[in-house]
Amino acid sequence: PSKGIKSKNHTLQPSTMLPTKIKDLIPALSLIPHPEGGFFVETWRSGCEPMTTMGQTGLDETQCQDPQVNLVVAQGRAQNRPDKDERRNALTSIYWVPTVKSPTLFCAKNHSDHIHYYQGGKPFRYYLYDPKTATLSTVVLGPELHKGQKLQVGVKGGIWKCGRIEEEDTTAAEDDNGY
Repeated sequence: PSKGIKSKNHTLQPSTMLPTKIKDLIPALSLIPHPEGGFFVETWRSGCEPMTTMGQTGLDETQCQDPQVNLVVAQGRAQNRPDKDERRNALTSIYWVPTVKSPTLFCAKNHSDHIHYYQGGKPFRYYLYDPKTATLSTVVLGPELHKGQKLQVGVKGGIWKCGRIEEEDTTAAEDDNGY
């Protein structure tokens, strides 16, 4: 018999369903407040143990195994770092969910490609601006594929992004306590 899937803070039993309410998802996945809003936990960081660098690039061998393989250069990143280092981990992945109390992702630009995933809760509309082509596009992450919602969206490095929970969607279940 299966003993379940273990993580640092909890064990999911084989019969455990993914919670449908964000207030239940936060403790189930050990999410913590994200500096840009919502809640998150890092699930992968190339060469590093997730969350050991608290969202920062692990630049040396005390933080990152084999930096020559697990770090890449992200042009334009140096201006955002006190040490002016343009390297970043080759791949990171997080669980991130917005909440009704923190419904907005403020305008930001990543210097490397990112994939954003629908993690549950209400649909979330991303606004994506490409300064090279001066084009604005939108995509909604959500469970209703028949309405054109997506389960993931890729955002190239250099694209400006922002977004917010789709308030007008009355079909999504309301969470208690503003989650």
